[in-house]
Order: sequence, then structure tokens, then C-alpha cells
Amino acid sequence: MGPTSSTANRETKWFHEGFTDYYGYLLVYRSGAESRDKYLESLNRDLKRFNGSSDAYVRGRVIALWLDGTIREESGGKHSLDDVMFDIVQGANQPLTQQRIFETVKPYISADDADLLAKAVAGEGGLPAPKYAPLVGDCGQAVLADLPTYDLGFDLNASKPTREVTGVVEGGPAYTAGMRNGQKLNGWSVVSDPDKIAKFTISTSDGSKNIAFYPRGKPNKVWQYKQDESRPCIASYDPLQKGP
Repeated sequence: MGPTSSTANRETKWFHEGFTDYYGYLLVYRSGAESRDKYLESLNRDLKRFNGSSDAYVRGRVIALWLDGTIREESGGKHSLDDVMFDIVQGANQPLTQQRIFETVKPYISADDADLLAKAVAGEGGLPAPKYAPLVGDCGQAVLADLPTYDLGFDLNASKPTREVTGVVEGGPAYTAGMRNGQKLNGWSVVSDPDKIAKFTISTSDGSKNIAFYPRGKPNKVWQYKQDESRPCIASYDPLQKGP
């Protein structure tokens, strides 16, 4: 898609990692190798993690989903994210930069949506679920749900180098489970998901102690896709076909 510098590579990680993830899940489902339930489950998982996440795979996949659906909506089904990808490949003699990605997308979406895209990439705003999404719009609908955010209740990144618990928020998940600032942090097993138990081993005045809790913060409005049992999902879905 074009040569990149180390700086540009860092700036576009959301694109080359996240968009690869997006197409990976999409192609596996379209091939019939994955059920619609599994596809929707993986999509909803990343939608739950999107707000506040710094994971390039999660952010890029959701951005790709939104962009694909938005292009399809605004073009009346005549174009999709595939067109953007083809355009980028055709310009592979140019360096792949974030600005080039934005310029390539620009003809396919409105100015307001281009602004939403830039803010989402910068981590400065959320994205609305498109009314139509590939392999979702033909068999389901987007609903806004109140779901807990991912929140450990202490600063794990700051605690790792010193191996000492720091940044514990009083009343938060870690505090409620018994973690306190200054405790020695001996080990951890954490997935950035409020529905996955976070496990820690700490040292206290009473000796070593294992602590486990769900890293759930305050509820947040999150888009989720729900299957409509009355409408069929088509695994061999044409990527440029408008949903029924």
C-alpha cells in the first residue's frame, strides 16, 4: 500500500492492524466458516471495548466497520470500504501516511463524517453505529445499551515498572477487592474486557495474597448489534449489495 517511515507506521497502526482485523473477521464469516452468532459476538465485544481503548486492533476494526457502513449509506450501496482499499493499493508508489488515508477516504463521505473519522482516530470522540453495517444490516439492528466500561480502579501501567500498586481509586473495583496503594505487585493476568476476571498477586503485611475481580467501571452507552430472528443472514453476502 506504500512505503512507511517508523513514525508513519506508528500513526497508522489503527489502519494496518485494525482494518486487517476487520476484513479478517468479515471474510471468514462471508466464507461460511463462522456462524452469524460468533461474528456478532466478536463485533459486539470490540464495540464494548472501543470507548477508552488504546488497542489499535479494537479501534481500527470499529473505525473500519463505521466507515464501511457510512460509505455504503451515503453512496446508496454503490461504494464500500473496498473502494478505499483499492484506491490506496493503486497509489502504492506513495508513502502510506495518515494524511494520505484521510485524503483517499474523503471523496466517499461527507465533510461532517470526515471530521468524525479524524476525531475517532485521534481518540477524541466516539462513533455512532451506522444504520447499515456489512453482514449485520441484513439480519440485525443496532441498539444503544448501558454496559459497564473497562476499569481496573488503579493504574496498572504505572504499577508495572515499580511492581508497587499505585493510583487506587477509593470505591473502585480494585479498592473494593482489597488492593491499596503501596502494596507489592507480584503478578497479574488481565484482559481489557469488563466481562473477564482480572487476577493479581500482591504482598501485604499478612503475606502473599491472590485477588480477583471484574474490572467494571461506570455504565456507558455502547452500540451493540442484535440479531433479528425474522430476517435471514446471508453468508455469501455481496460486499457491494445494499441490505434488504
